[in-house]
Amino acid sequence: MSRPKTCSLSSATARMFPGVRGRSVKSPTLQATAIASMLTSLGATPATDETDERVRIEAEVPPTIGEATLVGLFHLLIRGADRFGHSLQKDGTSVIWAEVDADDTQDRGES
Repeated sequence: MSRPKTCSLSSATARMFPGVRGRSVKSPTLQATAIASMLTSLGATPATDETDERVRIEAEVPPTIGEATLVGLFHLLIRGADRFGHSLQKDGTSVIWAEVDADDTQDRGES
């Protein structure tokens, strides 16, 4: 049996995002909510798309975001997302996306 995925924060990253300090996020829905909340705290307006397989969060990065904050954001995504990316468009807009896989406990072959 696999253990639930958790998301914990380093103290430096937790200082950047005090709304999620010290929390251990286990469920995919809570992970997606934490990522969306973090993006909102940066001034972004995240969009969420949920399917049976995964939750996808996407947001345009505000142009005022600093490099240190962006690095902190990536550290959180490394710990909380199954996949993530950063797209920089030709027009200068920047979009961050993250995906969290849905919980598949019934598909693990447990009897």
